[in-house]
Amino acid sequence: MYQNDTITGIATATGIGGIAIIRVSGKNAENIMNKVFSTKAQKPFKSHKMYYGFLMDDNTRVDECMAVIMRAPKSYTCEDVFELHTHGGHEAAHQALRICIEAGARLAEPGEFTKRAFLNGRIDLSQSEAVMAMISANGESALKAASQQLEGMQSKLIQDSKQILIKALSGIEAAIDYPEEIEDTEAFGNLIPDLEELKASMEDAIDERSARIVRDGLQVVLCGNPNAGKSTLFNMLLSSDRAIVTDIPGTTRDLIHGSITLNGILINLIDTAGIRETDDPIEKIGVERAKKVIENADVVMLVVDGCQPLHKDDLNFILSKDDKNNAVIITKGDLPSLISPEDIKAKTKNITVLQTSSINQSGLKELKEFLAEKALLPKTLFFTHTRHLDAAKAALSHIEKALEGAEMNIPLELISVDLKEALHYLGEITGESVNEELIDSIFANFCVGK
Repeated sequence: MYQNDTITGIATATGIGGIAIIRVSGKNAENIMNKVFSTKAQKPFKSHKMYYGFLMDDNTRVDECMAVIMRAPKSYTCEDVFELHTHGGHEAAHQALRICIEAGARLAEPGEFTKRAFLNGRIDLSQSEAVMAMISANGESALKAASQQLEGMQSKLIQDSKQILIKALSGIEAAIDYPEEIEDTEAFGNLIPDLEELKASMEDAIDERSARIVRDGLQVVLCGNPNAGKSTLFNMLLSSDRAIVTDIPGTTRDLIHGSITLNGILINLIDTAGIRETDDPIEKIGVERAKKVIENADVVMLVVDGCQPLHKDDLNFILSKDDKNNAVIITKGDLPSLISPEDIKAKTKNITVLQTSSINQSGLKELKEFLAEKALLPKTLFFTHTRHLDAAKAALSHIEKALEGAEMNIPLELISVDLKEALHYLGEITGESVNEELIDSIFANFCVGK
């Protein structure tokens, strides 16, 4: 439940730093500022103006600091907000926090400042979640998507979609209430074009693959026979000796993870054990794990040794993974090759074939360009959060059912049920159709000072 009291928390990251910010929000924020902050400036304080002074513990100066009061509703929470900017570091920040609590504030719960911004109507629930998405963004594209969500791009799509549904429901209810004035055929005639437009809009907005890449990065698996050069290629991409490289087949026995960033997208690289029949129980586990990550990868790169003839099993694997998102990487490109890229291309339709060398770094630029292309995202992503995607897909399902029903001239009462369900699921995204437990669980994942 919303508590109309005054809360406080440290808004900056813990640890050593130049400045720590302690945030206070609620009806007693300005009273607490007057108790703990001493300055020569004339009172009352002007809103949104930074003042220089001292943090006080009773009559004792604790720290030199800056302070600002932001009066409601022009603040993060739409309440009176007082911020204290002290010296950074664990002790200075926690001393200031203790003093604010002793002056009458309560320690905020995780995400409570943003929760108050939501409950006070400054932002909706999807915008609230965008705050946490910005904090935890793992790359430039993830940050951009979170920023668009915070700016309300997703909220506008939801509100526009809801208006279409509300208009459709109004027409249906009018036809149900006044059958002598509005015939079913007239109601269906207005309904079908609107639902077709809405269906197309929602389908364009739901992009699960791009959403997953923004959240988790592009999952790229390097696989192939033992000693094909997977670990060497892995190290070359990372510009680091993460994987052990030897002439002994089966050196890599487990999954090795590394990451790079290309064009603002996190690329998660996974080096796997060489896939072969083995009696070694540890290597066998590594092979099974390799097979599992191959199935779940966004991009599979089959690494083959260019100094060896192409094995029949490799060719079969290539044919089974003949997809535009996958690639064959022929290693040891600085030596005479027994594998022709043209031969592989002639046997396949979609898979990319590249040749690389760890000695002269040839092919590395082309390989990175290939990965960057696979991670290419649309300029606008409406749904990146799993909760939003699930709700949007549920709404789309009911829109499709309503459209199908309208095309089949089923009773209007049945169509209205699906339209109301679609409205409900869209409302879940922005927070209009959620219960208190869900709201609490969402904000519980935030940090205390946000």
